[in-house]
Amino acid sequence: MARVFEIQEFAFSMLCSLRQPSRNQLDQLIARQQAEDFTYSDVGASQRSSCPVGFRENRFEVVLGHGADVFARARAAIESFEMLNMKWLQLATPVGTLETGAIVCTRVRLFGVYAVNVGRVVYVDDEEFRFAFGYGTLPQYPMKGEERFAVSLDPDTDQVCFEIYSFAKAKNIIIGLGWPSMKMMQRRFCRDSANRMLSACCGG
Repeated sequence: MARVFEIQEFAFSMLCSLRQPSRNQLDQLIARQQAEDFTYSDVGASQRSSCPVGFRENRFEVVLGHGADVFARARAAIESFEMLNMKWLQLATPVGTLETGAIVCTRVRLFGVYAVNVGRVVYVDDEEFRFAFGYGTLPQYPMKGEERFAVSLDPDTDQVCFEIYSFAKAKNIIIGLGWPSMKMMQRRFCRDSANRMLSACCGG
Protein backbone atom coordinates (compact mmCIF):
# COMPACT_ATOMS: atom_id res chain seq x y z
CA MET A 1 0.00 0.00 0.00
CA ALA A 2 2.84 2.39 0.84
CA ARG A 3 4.38 1.76 -2.56
CA VAL A 4 1.07 2.51 -4.30
CA PHE A 5 0.80 5.77 -2.37
CA GLU A 6 4.33 6.78 -3.42
CA ILE A 7 3.47 6.12 -7.07
CA GLN A 8 0.27 8.17 -6.76
CA GLU A 9 2.15 11.08 -5.20
CA PHE A 10 4.82 10.91 -7.91
CA ALA A 11 2.17 10.89 -10.62
CA PHE A 12 0.46 13.90 -9.08
CA SER A 13 3.77 15.79 -8.91
CA MET A 14 4.40 15.03 -12.58
CA LEU A 15 0.92 16.24 -13.46
CA CYS A 16 1.54 19.49 -11.62
CA SER A 17 4.79 19.97 -13.50
CA LEU A 18 2.87 20.04 -16.78
CA ARG A 19 -0.10 22.23 -15.93
CA GLN A 20 -1.61 24.14 -13.06
CA PRO A 21 -3.30 21.79 -10.58
CA SER A 22 -7.07 22.14 -10.34
CA ARG A 23 -8.88 23.00 -7.13
CA ASN A 24 -10.18 19.44 -6.96
CA GLN A 25 -6.68 17.98 -7.31
CA LEU A 26 -5.38 20.27 -4.58
CA ASP A 27 -8.23 19.39 -2.25
CA GLN A 28 -7.63 15.66 -2.76
CA LEU A 29 -3.91 16.03 -2.14
CA ILE A 30 -4.44 18.10 1.00
CA ALA A 31 -6.96 15.56 2.32
CA ARG A 32 -4.40 12.78 1.90
CA GLN A 33 -1.64 14.78 3.52
CA GLN A 34 -3.70 15.60 6.60
CA ALA A 35 -3.33 12.01 7.78
CA GLU A 36 0.44 11.95 7.19
CA ASP A 37 3.21 12.37 9.74
CA PHE A 38 5.97 14.97 9.58
CA THR A 39 8.97 13.89 7.53
CA TYR A 40 11.53 14.75 10.24
CA SER A 41 11.85 13.92 13.93
CA ASP A 42 12.75 17.19 15.67
CA VAL A 43 9.28 18.69 15.43
CA GLY A 44 9.12 22.12 17.08
CA ALA A 45 12.88 22.74 17.08
CA SER A 46 12.47 26.01 15.16
CA GLN A 47 10.58 27.43 18.14
CA ARG A 48 13.91 27.31 20.02
CA SER A 49 15.95 28.41 16.97
CA SER A 50 17.61 25.00 17.24
CA CYS A 51 18.95 23.35 14.11
CA PRO A 52 19.01 19.53 14.32
CA VAL A 53 22.14 17.64 13.33
CA GLY A 54 22.28 16.99 9.59
CA PHE A 55 20.11 19.98 8.65
CA ARG A 56 21.13 23.32 7.21
CA GLU A 57 20.06 26.47 8.99
CA ASN A 58 18.79 29.68 7.40
CA ARG A 59 18.16 33.04 9.09
CA PHE A 60 16.75 36.18 7.52
CA GLU A 61 15.55 39.42 9.10
CA VAL A 62 14.35 42.79 7.86
CA VAL A 63 13.08 45.94 9.57
CA LEU A 64 9.47 46.71 8.62
CA GLY A 65 9.18 50.05 10.38
CA HIS A 66 8.46 51.45 13.80
CA GLY A 67 5.57 51.62 16.21
CA ALA A 68 2.58 49.70 17.45
CA ASP A 69 0.54 50.35 14.29
CA VAL A 70 3.20 48.77 12.09
CA PHE A 71 3.42 45.81 14.47
CA ALA A 72 -0.38 45.34 14.36
CA ARG A 73 -0.34 45.37 10.54
CA ALA A 74 2.61 42.97 10.48
CA ARG A 75 0.82 40.59 12.81
CA ALA A 76 -2.33 40.71 10.67
CA ALA A 77 -0.22 40.03 7.57
CA ILE A 78 1.32 36.95 9.20
CA GLU A 79 -2.10 35.67 10.27
CA SER A 80 -3.37 35.97 6.69
CA PHE A 81 -0.20 34.37 5.22
CA GLU A 82 0.62 37.51 3.25
CA MET A 83 4.29 36.49 3.15
CA LEU A 84 3.24 33.55 0.94
CA ASN A 85 1.54 35.76 -1.64
CA MET A 86 3.87 36.52 -4.52
CA LYS A 87 3.94 36.14 -8.30
CA TRP A 88 5.62 32.75 -8.38
CA LEU A 89 4.32 31.30 -5.10
CA GLN A 90 0.83 31.46 -3.62
CA LEU A 91 -1.06 29.93 -0.75
CA ALA A 92 -3.21 27.09 -2.12
CA THR A 93 -5.25 26.49 1.03
CA PRO A 94 -8.09 28.83 2.04
CA VAL A 95 -6.99 31.47 4.53
CA GLY A 96 -8.51 30.35 7.82
CA THR A 97 -7.59 30.52 11.49
CA LEU A 98 -3.87 30.21 12.06
CA GLU A 99 -3.65 27.41 14.63
CA THR A 100 -1.61 24.36 15.49
CA GLY A 101 -2.44 21.51 13.13
CA ALA A 102 -3.58 23.71 10.24
CA ILE A 103 -2.40 22.63 6.78
CA VAL A 104 -0.28 25.06 4.77
CA CYS A 105 -0.23 24.25 1.06
CA THR A 106 1.62 26.40 -1.46
CA ARG A 107 1.58 26.29 -5.24
CA VAL A 108 4.84 27.22 -6.93
CA ARG A 109 5.36 28.11 -10.58
CA LEU A 110 8.87 28.52 -11.95
CA PHE A 111 9.95 28.45 -15.58
CA GLY A 112 6.49 27.23 -16.58
CA VAL A 113 6.62 24.28 -14.17
CA TYR A 114 4.17 23.83 -11.29
CA ALA A 115 4.83 22.20 -7.94
CA VAL A 116 2.78 21.80 -4.78
CA ASN A 117 4.26 21.81 -1.26
CA VAL A 118 2.32 20.79 1.85
CA GLY A 119 3.19 21.38 5.49
CA ARG A 120 1.44 21.56 8.86
CA VAL A 121 1.53 24.26 11.54
CA VAL A 122 3.51 22.99 14.53
CA TYR A 123 3.00 25.89 16.95
CA VAL A 124 1.75 29.47 17.25
CA ASP A 125 3.45 31.92 19.65
CA ASP A 126 1.27 34.88 20.59
CA GLU A 127 3.01 37.33 22.90
CA GLU A 128 2.69 41.04 23.68
CA PHE A 129 5.64 42.09 21.54
CA ARG A 130 6.04 39.06 19.29
CA PHE A 131 3.88 36.90 17.05
CA ALA A 132 5.19 33.80 15.29
CA PHE A 133 4.32 30.41 13.94
CA GLY A 134 6.25 27.46 12.60
CA TYR A 135 5.25 24.77 10.15
CA GLY A 136 6.88 21.49 9.26
CA THR A 137 7.11 19.42 6.10
CA LEU A 138 4.79 16.57 5.15
CA PRO A 139 5.52 13.92 2.46
CA GLN A 140 4.34 16.24 -0.34
CA TYR A 141 7.38 18.51 0.03
CA PRO A 142 10.80 18.27 -1.66
CA MET A 143 12.61 19.14 1.57
CA LYS A 144 12.51 17.93 5.16
CA GLY A 145 12.45 20.48 7.93
CA GLU A 146 10.69 23.38 9.59
CA GLU A 147 10.22 27.09 8.94
CA ARG A 148 9.25 29.89 11.32
CA PHE A 149 7.81 33.29 10.45
CA ALA A 150 7.87 35.95 13.17
CA VAL A 151 7.22 39.64 13.68
CA SER A 152 8.42 41.47 16.77
CA LEU A 153 8.24 44.93 18.33
CA ASP A 154 11.21 46.14 20.35
CA PRO A 155 9.64 48.02 23.30
CA ASP A 156 12.79 50.14 23.74
CA THR A 157 13.35 51.27 20.14
CA ASP A 158 9.83 50.74 18.69
CA GLN A 159 11.48 48.87 15.82
CA VAL A 160 9.36 46.22 14.11
CA CYS A 161 11.18 43.29 12.50
CA PHE A 162 10.14 40.40 10.31
CA GLU A 163 12.14 37.20 10.65
CA ILE A 164 12.34 33.91 8.78
CA TYR A 165 14.14 31.03 10.44
CA SER A 166 14.36 27.54 9.01
CA PHE A 167 16.29 24.31 8.99
CA ALA A 168 16.08 21.90 6.09
CA LYS A 169 17.68 19.10 4.14
CA ALA A 170 16.83 17.42 0.85
CA LYS A 171 14.17 14.73 0.92
CA ASN A 172 16.28 12.35 -1.15
CA ILE A 173 19.58 12.09 -3.02
CA ILE A 174 18.14 13.28 -6.33
CA ILE A 175 16.78 16.47 -4.81
CA GLY A 176 20.05 16.86 -2.90
CA LEU A 177 21.93 17.16 -6.19
CA GLY A 178 20.00 20.36 -6.82
CA TRP A 179 20.88 21.93 -3.46
CA PRO A 180 22.72 24.95 -4.96
CA SER A 181 19.57 25.84 -6.88
CA MET A 182 17.47 25.28 -3.76
CA LYS A 183 19.67 27.72 -1.84
CA MET A 184 19.23 30.30 -4.57
CA MET A 185 15.45 29.84 -4.46
CA GLN A 186 15.54 30.14 -0.67
CA ARG A 187 17.24 33.54 -0.94
CA ARG A 188 14.69 34.65 -3.51
CA PHE A 189 11.85 33.46 -1.30
CA CYS A 190 13.15 35.39 1.72
CA ARG A 191 13.55 38.57 -0.31
CA ASP A 192 10.12 38.36 -1.94
CA SER A 193 8.45 37.37 1.31
CA ALA A 194 9.98 40.40 3.03
CA ASN A 195 8.78 42.64 0.21
CA ARG A 196 5.23 41.35 0.67
CA MET A 197 5.42 42.11 4.37
CA LEU A 198 6.82 45.58 3.73
CA SER A 199 3.99 46.25 1.29
CA ALA A 200 1.39 45.03 3.78
CA CYS A 201 2.78 47.14 6.60
CA CYS A 202 3.73 50.31 4.76
CA GLY A 203 1.43 50.31 1.73
CA GLY A 204 4.37 50.17 -0.64
